[in-house]
Parts: sequence; structure tokens; C-alpha cells
Amino acid sequence: MTSIAIVTGASSGLGAELVRLLCAGKFGPVDEVWAVERALMR
Repeated sequence: MTSIAIVTGASSGLGAELVRLLCAGKFGPVDEVWAVERALMR
């Protein structure tokens, strides 16, 4: 089974740091990291 980490608020701050740590393997193996940020609609 594929393990996926979904991080919301990943464009800056804690979310961006969490993505970096996940990609570095600091929390164990993860097959995919989905970094999601809010889209501004006008």
C-alpha cells in the first residue's frame, strides 16, 4: 500500500518546514508528499 502525506498550508511557515522534513525522511518512509496551498480566486 502507498503511504501519502498531505500537508495543507504548505506555501510557507510551519507547513513548508513540515514538507521539507517529510521529504528528508525525518518521520519515516513516505511514498508521496502532497503539498497543498490555498488558491486565490478573484
